[in-house]
Amino acid sequence: MTDKFAMTKVKWVIFDLDDTLHEFSLAAKTAMEMVYHYLDEEFGIDPVEAREAYADILKEGQSTHFVDDLPSRTYRQKRLEKLFDRFSLLYHIHLDRCLDIYDESLAEVLTLKEGAIELLQECKRHDLNVMVVTEGPEDAQQKTLERLGIAPYVNRLFTSSKCKLHKGNGLFTHAIEEVGGTPEESIVIGDNIDRDIAPAEAMGLLAILVTKKPVPRNIPFVSSLMILAEQLKDEAKNYVFPMPVATQRELHKQ
Repeated sequence: MTDKFAMTKVKWVIFDLDDTLHEFSLAAKTAMEMVYHYLDEEFGIDPVEAREAYADILKEGQSTHFVDDLPSRTYRQKRLEKLFDRFSLLYHIHLDRCLDIYDESLAEVLTLKEGAIELLQECKRHDLNVMVVTEGPEDAQQKTLERLGIAPYVNRLFTSSKCKLHKGNGLFTHAIEEVGGTPEESIVIGDNIDRDIAPAEAMGLLAILVTKKPVPRNIPFVSSLMILAEQLKDEAKNYVFPMPVATQRELHKQ
């Protein structure tokens, strides 16, 4: 990991939400395990088979980037209906029960990423505006911010479902224009090269990848949000943000 940073003048810090500010994948996986357990108890469905079937359904759903303005429960219901259909199960009361189980379980296990609250606090202390730009249902993403306790730190939320755009076809540009900003005074922070970093760079935005994995190309990255928070904490000036100096890190050969 590089330990070199250059302070960059910015007004807007744009965060991805899922798996950037909080542990979404882990929370969603845990919640679905409770659903599989219910299906096993009620219908004798093998959790392994249910897990494999839902993985295919989820992959298909994610490819749409959630650009339809639908409630999160409707999105999830459509996916669970496909899961029920795979195993020829009657919806009856069981579909609604699975939806409730998922939502209740998810709320219990939502967890902030290391350094998330500290970085958001430092952004506020340095008069930086915070924007969350995310692909997902509007109601679910707003509820997530509230459940995590970070809604007060977020000035604006833009979602693919509400804007009917995804990051690859203009969501970043739309969000920046809506707040009267410019790419030159904005910086993006995300966990995914294809969904966050590449679209941001294509729009002329600076972008920081947050990952503990090897980076396959020369891009600015940090292993934790805490590193950015600590860099910003030591900075006296406002309207600046620490930009890692990109260094080449080679992938480990298998």
